[in-house]
Amino acid sequence: MLTVAVTGLLAVTLAGCQGNSAEPEASQPAPTASSPAPTSDSPAPTPTLVFDPKLEVSQGSESFEITDNAGSVVTFKVAYPVAAVTGVDPEIAEKFAAAVAGHQDEVVESAKAYSRITLDECQVTCEREATNAVEHAGVYKEYGTVASTSAYMFGTRDRNAGVHSATMNLKTGELAELSDFMDLGDAQVLGLATAALATTENWTYCTDAAAEYLAGAGAFSPTDEGVLLLWVVNGTNTAQCGVESVTVPWPGAGDSAEAPMQEPAEESTEATKAAAEEQPAPVPAAVVPAAPAAADIDGRWCPTPESAASDGCVAVALPNASYENSALVSQIRHMGEADGGFLFVGDGAPFGTYYPAGVAIDLPSYYAGGDLPEQDRIWNGQTATMMLRAS
Repeated sequence: MLTVAVTGLLAVTLAGCQGNSAEPEASQPAPTASSPAPTSDSPAPTPTLVFDPKLEVSQGSESFEITDNAGSVVTFKVAYPVAAVTGVDPEIAEKFAAAVAGHQDEVVESAKAYSRITLDECQVTCEREATNAVEHAGVYKEYGTVASTSAYMFGTRDRNAGVHSATMNLKTGELAELSDFMDLGDAQVLGLATAALATTENWTYCTDAAAEYLAGAGAFSPTDEGVLLLWVVNGTNTAQCGVESVTVPWPGAGDSAEAPMQEPAEESTEATKAAAEEQPAPVPAAVVPAAPAAADIDGRWCPTPESAASDGCVAVALPNASYENSALVSQIRHMGEADGGFLFVGDGAPFGTYYPAGVAIDLPSYYAGGDLPEQDRIWNGQTATMMLRAS
């Protein structure tokens, strides 16, 4: 049994008593036959539960009998995640475990949608099995979260897979929604999410707008890196798109801290100036090239012959990108780094990833050209466009 664990600690605090009064201690009366000797024993302190959750997830399974419209019976064995959380209120822990186990109910309900769920070779009873895989389980801040995928083999392809998630505030016992962690109406969040989609290999085949596709995620799970989103790739609403999952980073996660300001140097005295004049001239140090930066994207870029772009060359002067074949001027923003490149997004769509010379690109098979690592490039996987620096 595979167990996913998130380390935490259940702490018990015991209340103690200390006596440091300056008053003399009153003498106890002498015991008599009718008055037993007093005792110093006090009631045992009540343990105080400190909120410090620990989550473990294992696999369970349960069998159901499902009857189709033809009267045939299928024994359906469904695997599901079993969550055990400690370090929180026991009632909340039980409520969260029930929410996670509810993944199996979603699978069973999807199977019941069939008018026929048996095969011709079945005599009286068929047996089928649904698998389950935990994609992420953990504790993020005060939230416990489990996200999983399921699949079974009978039926048409648009019904035999599922994604499931349960995220709960372990302090209040309230189930969370995706909107508690992501506001797709926020331009920065949408830009981060769009850039994350653009890094997936199959996003170029998707016909949905990024905001629409993101809102249609079937399951979610907050992680330390960002919000994990899951989709059913063979469902009817995503028939033309093969993006199964993506992690949208938290806003600001890719920002680098500003370099500390230098303190102004003290003015040289005449003595120090004279001493400096007596010193031999310093040997010039070797010039070290500056590390590539996102701002280096400024310049004029033109598409390769193999690219699918129709807007021609583009002049970038952050934050503007001006296309020469039209009057379009797009506002672009740097959203983070990935694989040695710098991600940029435009007005609701990926602009591309700027790769400095020397950084290779793992290009997908749908792009007819090859990589040119000796040159600066901007690669847009959604439009299958590679642009080379022209100036």
